Amino acid sequence: MFNHFLTPKRMSKLIALISKNELLEDPQDFVMSYLVYFSHTFSMSMQHFTSFYLLSHGTIKIFMLILLWRKVALNCQLPIVLCQLKKLVTIFLL
Repeated sequence: MFNHFLTPKRMSKLIALISKNELLEDPQDFVMSYLVYFSHTFSMSMQHFTSFYLLSHGTIKIFMLILLWRKVALNCQLPIVLCQLKKLVTIFLL
């Protein structure tokens, strides 16, 4: 739920704080430049999407763990099907 409290403004400030010294040493640093760019394009809709994605991902993992723990039939195929379903939902939400 950390993502819920990380607003775009806070994200931008956090990335600026982390990357300031690194970009002073090497202004062409690809990773830090990308993080700064990402922090400027981070929006509320992206925040909501990542929150939903992480919450659904955790829920599916817990559901699969419970089923595997109880030795439910199809316990090998079910995680594969659920992971593929999660990928399809993610693609359609983007």
